Amino acid sequence: YNDGNLLGLGDVLKSYNTGTDSLELELSDMKDHGTYRIVAIDHDLISFVDVDLPISQIPPVENTDEIVPLTKDNKIIWPSTKIQQAPVVLITNPKESKYGLPSKEPLDLIRKSTHIRFLVFSEYEQSQIKIKIFVDGARHPFASEYIGGNTGLPLWASLWEPNDFDDFGTHTIRVEVTAPDGQTGVGDVSFRMDNERVRINGGFGEWIIWLNISSLLRFLCVFAIVSMIVALLVPKIYVDYEKNSFDNQMESLQNRLLLYVHEIDCGIYQSIYASIQKEVYIWTHRFLQFPQVQPRTWYTCFIFLLALFNLPWFYAEFIPSGKDQGMGYFYLWGLYFKDNQWIPSDTWLYAIFELTFTVGAFILYFVWKSSDPYLFQCRGLHEDQKPKKFLYNRLWVQLLVVVYLFWRASGLVELARWYGGIWPTLIFNLLTWWLITVVIIMSYGKDGIIHLIISRNHGAEIIGPHLEICQTCSREQ
Repeated sequence: YNDGNLLGLGDVLKSYNTGTDSLELELSDMKDHGTYRIVAIDHDLISFVDVDLPISQIPPVENTDEIVPLTKDNKIIWPSTKIQQAPVVLITNPKESKYGLPSKEPLDLIRKSTHIRFLVFSEYEQSQIKIKIFVDGARHPFASEYIGGNTGLPLWASLWEPNDFDDFGTHTIRVEVTAPDGQTGVGDVSFRMDNERVRINGGFGEWIIWLNISSLLRFLCVFAIVSMIVALLVPKIYVDYEKNSFDNQMESLQNRLLLYVHEIDCGIYQSIYASIQKEVYIWTHRFLQFPQVQPRTWYTCFIFLLALFNLPWFYAEFIPSGKDQGMGYFYLWGLYFKDNQWIPSDTWLYAIFELTFTVGAFILYFVWKSSDPYLFQCRGLHEDQKPKKFLYNRLWVQLLVVVYLFWRASGLVELARWYGGIWPTLIFNLLTWWLITVVIIMSYGKDGIIHLIISRNHGAEIIGPHLEICQTCSREQ
C-alpha cells in the first residue's frame, strides 16, 4: 500500500512485510518536497516511479496569507512561467524485482514477454526525444518504438529475448530519454526471471517502517522519565543508607570512587578502558553528590519529574473551531477535553523531545556541577600545579547555557502562539515554570552566576583537600 509523510524520507521508507506478503511504499509530500508518484498497471503488474519537482523553479506564493493562491473571485493563480522538467521514465516490463509480489502478481508474464515496455512523460513530441536503452550496462541492440498511437498514452517498446536472462541472476535495465532542451530523464530497474524478490535494502528506513512508532514513542517517554526519576532517587537512598549504616565515612562509596580516579591518574591502575572507567566513576560520584550538596535543587527536579508524569503539562486551544470544546489539557499520555479524550502519537513525540532537551539536559547540567573538579585531582600528583578553573564556571560555557535556555523558551513561546496565547498556554504550563526555576537555580544555586560574580570580586581560588584514603595524597601532606 502507498502512503505519504512530511519528513522527506520517501526514498528510503519502503519495506516488504513477510507476514502479510505486502509492500509499504511511503512517499514524500507534494507541499514541502514537491514529490509525486506515477503508478502504472501493465498486464496486472504494478510499477511506479517517484518524481521530484524542481522546487527551485517554482515561484513563491505572493499572497502568503492564503493557504491556496486564489484571486478574489476564487480562481487559482497559476505560476506565470512553466516548469521545465526533465522527461519522466517509468519502466513497466520487466517489473522492478524489489517490489514484486509472486503470490499476488503474474510475474511469469515477464519471461513470456516479447518487448521491453516503458512510459515516457515529456512536454515534447515523441519524434523530438532521443531514447537509449542499456541492459546490464551494455547498449541494447534493438531500437525503441512509440506504440501509444492516437490514444495519447506515452507508451514505448523495444524487442528483447527474456530467455537470455533466465540464469537465476539479477540483471538491470536503464532507459535514458533526452529532450531537445538537453535535459535527460532516467529510469532503471533490477529484474530476475525466476520470480525471486530482490532485497529492497532500505537500511534504517525499513527498520523505521517495521517498528510500531506509537508503541516506540510511548516506551521512550516512559523510559526517559522513569530513568531520570531512578537516577535521582537511587543515589539519594544509597547515600542515606550509607550514613545510617557505616560509622567510618572515609570508606564511603564517594571516597572510594575518588580513590579509583586518583589511582588511574597516578598510573597505579592501567587499562585500555581506564579513561572510560574514569568517566564512569566521576559521573557516579556526581550523582551521589547531587542530593547532598544541592538538596533544594534535587527536590525541585524530583518534584517536577513526578508532576510531568502525573499532572497536565499545559492547557491550550487545540481545536480553534471547537469553540468551548476546543480547549483541553495536554497530558503525557494524550489530550483531555471537557467531555472526551484523545490519545494521538503526537503527544508522546512532543513529550519525548521536551523531556530530553528541556528537562533532562538541565538536570544533567545541575548534576555536572555537583562535584567540584579539584576532588578528582590527586594532591600528591598535582602538588605544584595551580588550581584549574572549573569548566562550568567559564564565561563561554555560561553563555552557551543561556543561549540554550533561550532556545528552549522560544519553543514554548511558539507553542503559545499557535495554541491559545500567553494565557493560558504559556502561563498554565509546567515547562514554563520549570524554565523559570532553572533560571533561579542558574543564578543562585551552586556555582551560579551570582556566586561566580562574587568569587571573581574576591579573587578566591579553591584548593582541593587531600584524600585520606589515597596513599599518594597522604605522602605529600
